[in-house]
Order: sequence, then C-alpha cells, then structure tokens
Amino acid sequence: MFEVVDQQSEPVEEVATSDLLAVVAGMGLTRISRHLEEREQRRCTRLFHLMTSPALPAIDEVLRLFDLSAEGAKQYGPAALPDLIHRGRRDFEDMLDGLLVGAHPPMANAARDVMELEWLLRDIVRDPGQLEVWANADEKTRRREFSPIAMRKRLAQVAHPGLDLPETPEYQVHSASLHVTPGREEIDERFENDPGPGVVFFWVHEILEHTRRLFVPMDQLLRIYSSGQWASAATDRFRLGWAFCAQVVNDHKAELPPGALPERVPRPRR
Repeated sequence: MFEVVDQQSEPVEEVATSDLLAVVAGMGLTRISRHLEEREQRRCTRLFHLMTSPALPAIDEVLRLFDLSAEGAKQYGPAALPDLIHRGRRDFEDMLDGLLVGAHPPMANAARDVMELEWLLRDIVRDPGQLEVWANADEKTRRREFSPIAMRKRLAQVAHPGLDLPETPEYQVHSASLHVTPGREEIDERFENDPGPGVVFFWVHEILEHTRRLFVPMDQLLRIYSSGQWASAATDRFRLGWAFCAQVVNDHKAELPPGALPERVPRPRR
C-alpha cells in the first residue's frame, strides 16, 4: 500500500494544501486528518486578522531587516556573527509559525531563545572580544561563561548593580511553558483555541517586541564592526505594526490570562 518516493529521482509536483488534506481524509486517517484541518483553519483565521491590519507588513519588514543584517554581518563582522543573525531569523520564523497554528510551547521556546541571543549580543556590545571567546570556547567554558544566568549577571552589573535584569520575569514565564507546570495547560489551550484578535495581536506584539529588542544590539554590533558605516534601514512599516499591536493589547488587557504581562522593572537577584 505504501511506497517510499525518492524525491531526487521523482520530482514532486506542487499540490494545494486543501487537496493534500482531502487525500489524507480519504485514506481513513481520521485523527491526523482532523488535527491537520484544525491547524490549517487556525492558520487561515489568524492570517486573516494579520492581513487586515498593519501587523503583516511589520512582519515582512522584520524578515527584510534580517536579510539586510545578515548581508552586513558577512561584509563587516567576524565569521560567527552571520550565524547568530540567522539563528535570530529562525527563532522569529518559529514564533510566527507557532502563532499561526496555535502552538504555544514551541513559540515560547523560540521567544526564550531570542532573549538569550539578545543577551549574548548585548554582552558582545559591552566587550566585542566576547564574540571570539564565545565562538572558540569549549562546551564547559561556554556553559559557565555564557549561560543565561551568567550573561544576565554581567549585564545587570552594568545597568542595575545589585539587581537582576528587568526582563528576567518575562524569561521565566517563557521557560515555564517548556516544563510540566501546573496551570500551564489552560494557557496553552486558550492560545490554541481562541482565534480572537485580542489573543492574536497580543502574541504578534510579543513577537515584534522581542525582535525590536534583538535588533538594538545587532545594529550596535554592525556599527562597531563597520567602523560606523552601518546604518539601520528600518522603515515605518515596523513601527506602525508594533504600535497597532500595542494598542490592541492595551484595549484587551482584561481578556489576557494572569501573568501574561509581567512588569519589566529591575528586581533583587534571587
């Protein structure tokens, strides 16, 4: 009944998603068929919200800026820098995919990774020599010197001596989604099943805000490595989309689950 197809010798024609889903349903695989159809429906519904707002142009702008930054890193930066920028783009795409299909834990994991990447880039801005140290360190040294806790301590010591970084509670919220934690299932189900604009634009704003913060040290590093020749090419598309989503979040605060908006202030270090 089943046959392995060698895609290198047998070119696969492009097929519409709806046609593929119909084929799966016709095979009698009801559970996987229903799962795929539900995800595709969520993707379409949420994409519709984005298409009718400034959010989708902002998302496209982020992808454009990642492409430009990667080109700048290849031109001006050390060999490790383009890889870090590509990592940031993959995280952004994973967050976007998670948003569209309603998969909260993978999106939270990508958001946490973006925060760690932001801290690494900020640490390198503080001392550009850290990039070579990070790239050439053995695994034990990298875990010790560049763990999230180690980077947070160094950055906080400069900006908030004796305190932790303001975004630490946000990092902890994202981390909680990756572990078996009481009460998380309700949040994950809400994210998966609520197609309303309040939930959608809250998470779009979350994605854009993480990306905005990532681009700050990224642009700083490119200016450092280019001796001032690099200049950000951001347009109003991003700013308009970010501001729109921020307004929607503010209007729908009452609908968001408790703890969804942790306050970003320096706190005593635990």
